[in-house]
Amino acid sequence: MTRTIKNVILIGASGNIGTFILSALLSSSKFDISILTRHDTKSTFPAGVTVYKTDYSPDSLTKVLRGQDAVICALGHDAWSTQFAIIDAAVKAGVRRFIPSEYGNNTLNAKVVDLFSPKMDTKVQVLEYLKKQESKGMSWTGLATGGFFDWGLKTGIFGFNINTQTATIYDGGYRPFSVTNLDQVASAVVSILSYPKETANRYLYINSFTVTQSEILGVLETETGNKWVVEERRIKDAMKEGKMGVGEFGGSMLLLHASFLGEGVGADYGRDEVLANEMLGLPKQDLTDTVRNMLLDMA
Repeated sequence: MTRTIKNVILIGASGNIGTFILSALLSSSKFDISILTRHDTKSTFPAGVTVYKTDYSPDSLTKVLRGQDAVICALGHDAWSTQFAIIDAAVKAGVRRFIPSEYGNNTLNAKVVDLFSPKMDTKVQVLEYLKKQESKGMSWTGLATGGFFDWGLKTGIFGFNINTQTATIYDGGYRPFSVTNLDQVASAVVSILSYPKETANRYLYINSFTVTQSEILGVLETETGNKWVVEERRIKDAMKEGKMGVGEFGGSMLLLHASFLGEGVGADYGRDEVLANEMLGLPKQDLTDTVRNMLLDMA
């Protein structure tokens, strides 16, 4: 029988997704929450939440993780490799569930990994390393969400510039891809911990909805009351240019576009994979409502 998860520690609580996960964990009132951060952090956290500071040495990590039932990593890409040391310490400390820093593109899709290689190779290696820990008593759950829609629409990763009301549309804008709002991602993490048996040693896929660029553009034009300026492009060209510009902001943005819209990247989770929304009890969310609320927040 799988024991209930109660003591949960979050690593990366001050980041884009970490803040939402922390809020959802606290709102659920199901867990005793603590946060792990570096000694030199200047981040502040809600009153009443225990904050542990570490130098990420093996002894320091093991000491902090002892007594925890689950570890949630919400680290940015520059810190993905630190997860190996955290995993080792978690196993030594007797942690029973580990949720790695996934929350995005499908790490199990080789074409997606190749787009962002060598950076995304680390995610693959972390998953493989976690599988090796199953025999030592620690389970894991990976979570693929597609792009963070509400955040990504503001930052341009889907090809839309809210401020200039311009859009880059690829191949007619008709390719569907799955996206997830940040609050939905956080709700999924809470559900994973709430259903430890059902989610153990699994790579799960969720979304808020599946959309096309054409559908997004239509809603944006309706909600802003303006006709947007559109540039038509081919995703193959964007992929080539993105690879040539790796390490530069423009190149990274083009690769992000390709990761949602490229051929064979498996970005439509409802078609290419099995969605875990129902199993996790996630609410249905709506494109129009999301865009409308986002525009109101930006006004």
